Amino acid sequence: MQPGAPGIDDRREERLPPDELAIDVIHRAVRRLAEGDGDLPAQAPTVRVVNLSLGDSSQPFDRQLSPWARLLDWLAWKHGLLFIVSAGNHDDNLTIPVPPGAVADLSDEDLRNHVLRAMAHQRVQRRLLSPAESVNALTVGCLHAQVAPTAPPVRLIDPLRGAALPSPVSAVASGFRRAIKPEILVPGGLRHYAPRITQPSGAAAEFEISNAANQPGQLVATAGGTAIPPAHAGRVSGTSNAAALTTRRAVQFAERIEQMRSEPDGTVLDETRMAVILKAMLVHGASWGEWQTVFDQAFDGPDGGGERRRRIKRACAQFLGYGPADFERGTVCSDQRVVLLGVDELRVDEGHVYDVPLPPALHAIKEKRRLTITLAWLSPINPLHRSYRVADLWFDPPQDALRVKRTDADHHAVRRGTVQHEVLEGDAAVPIGDDDTMPIQVNCKASLGTKLTVAVPYALMVSLETARPLAVSIYDQVKVAFDRIRAAARVRPTIRPPGS
Repeated sequence: MQPGAPGIDDRREERLPPDELAIDVIHRAVRRLAEGDGDLPAQAPTVRVVNLSLGDSSQPFDRQLSPWARLLDWLAWKHGLLFIVSAGNHDDNLTIPVPPGAVADLSDEDLRNHVLRAMAHQRVQRRLLSPAESVNALTVGCLHAQVAPTAPPVRLIDPLRGAALPSPVSAVASGFRRAIKPEILVPGGLRHYAPRITQPSGAAAEFEISNAANQPGQLVATAGGTAIPPAHAGRVSGTSNAAALTTRRAVQFAERIEQMRSEPDGTVLDETRMAVILKAMLVHGASWGEWQTVFDQAFDGPDGGGERRRRIKRACAQFLGYGPADFERGTVCSDQRVVLLGVDELRVDEGHVYDVPLPPALHAIKEKRRLTITLAWLSPINPLHRSYRVADLWFDPPQDALRVKRTDADHHAVRRGTVQHEVLEGDAAVPIGDDDTMPIQVNCKASLGTKLTVAVPYALMVSLETARPLAVSIYDQVKVAFDRIRAAARVRPTIRPPGS
């Protein structure tokens, strides 16, 4: 990146060099990292995570994958890399059907609903920016949230009134073949807007991105500054911030995985499978939570029963993906939460069955529980076929063993990418014996019209948690059962044909 020409306000925006194609630069850089270039050997062959906080605003995603996205998919599969890509920022003005003078009198809920509807009306302009539609990459959108405190802005408004909803600059989109994209949302800083100075009396209120010095945002290092002495810090917001924070957490997870290799069964955590493990770990804690209710209220309309429910789910998926990421919840065990990780590889027309131990503490009690299952993989690609993604991995979430039902994203949408993330909840009393297990079968097949001739590495994460602590730790009970299974040499999954 390099400074562009100064604008009207004498500000310079970063631009890609005009004499090089970004796709060529990325290709050469990754090749030098992973395999070397000419006489130059591989410079960092152990790298498994690549942050890419770039987006081509001149090439928003429109049904067909961009060459840049196809390059990332190919490099991810060839070198076992996890690309963490920002979804892209959109600086379009926001218009709400309220006179400018009446905005201050709106309740928090009414203003948020107006903003969400305005973002929904701009879906065409708020598409993913290339290469965020990459099938193998993990795409990150941003939440309207930050930790750093901010001073009350002058003349600026917070369009979401502090709610940690999708940022007004984030994409409202789906991925290739309507897959879930971006997969997760991560805090990317607050973004405030300024009312347009010239607005006719009685017209709808219009707000625009402000570059005022008191704009809030996340604190970042900067080169110098106007203060004396220079502060070397500034505030920015957007999906690049969210992608950077996600990458930082991926590095922390990678360090933990390195430690786990010396633990029992740690040999399955092979270096070549690091990308899929990290991908599953980053997504596993995500959920819609109570935001589905917010969108149900914002997008009112005729109650068409199942059709209205599907419409709200589609809107939630386009705004939230799989939901705001909760990295602690997705990877940290407690007395009321147990997290299990399975790693292996599958060939075409194979299936692995994992017998997940159930805690007897849940026997015959009415207690709200949540079952979360995340399957992540990298797929080889066939750019000449409309299916594009060659490897199709999936599981059918078990619902009867714990009497839980699907929530969050539609069960068809979650199977269109390379992360299947299912959240199931329930509170019915069920009988559970001391040795009862819940089978989860991971299946593999080639996408229609393609051929899969290689093994596909995958990671499966399963977590079970209760809303309130029980008298007995469910983590301890599952661990005892798991140790018993290991002692019986049944740790590796049973192999069955898909769907059997």
